[in-house]
Amino acid sequence: MEEQVKQLGQKQQKLKKARLITIIVAVLLIAFCVCIMFDVFDFKTSEEKPQTEEASPAEEVSPAEEASSATELPEGSTPPKKPGVDDLNGCSNQLYHPKPENYLDEYETAIARSGKKDTVALTYETKPWQHHNEIVVELENNTTVTVLARENSYSLVLVKEGLAGWLPTYELEKKQG
Repeated sequence: MEEQVKQLGQKQQKLKKARLITIIVAVLLIAFCVCIMFDVFDFKTSEEKPQTEEASPAEEVSPAEEASSATELPEGSTPPKKPGVDDLNGCSNQLYHPKPENYLDEYETAIARSGKKDTVALTYETKPWQHHNEIVVELENNTTVTVLARENSYSLVLVKEGLAGWLPTYELEKKQG
């Protein structure tokens, strides 16, 4: 009789462990689905990733040459303006301003494209899951924008003076030329 009670207790312990494991797996699956739903992960196939060009040995420049050429400016010229907070004058006060170190060194022109729909949504924040993250505007696919900063896999883009917002970086294609 004692042996049966002991076996029954062991079976109950195994059943409790199995239930706990089932609950943990279910919670992890739900969390993963929610993250996918809100594009938290920046999934790209190898075809979508930008190709990096490797310099040929003849084109290689030493770090010293690169540093000296980067600081040389033609006589009487001023350095080119870098993207910064001044570019956001006239934009909504709700727009999240990036950290200073996340502004690009120079302006980039890009094309906004969504692979899923006909428009690309610009938002005020880099965190789409936040309840107060409103859509600034829906841009038509193939709209030309100016990239000012990058943060948390999002890019801050300027559409025109007074209209800026954040969109996922994977929805941008660098404009050639």
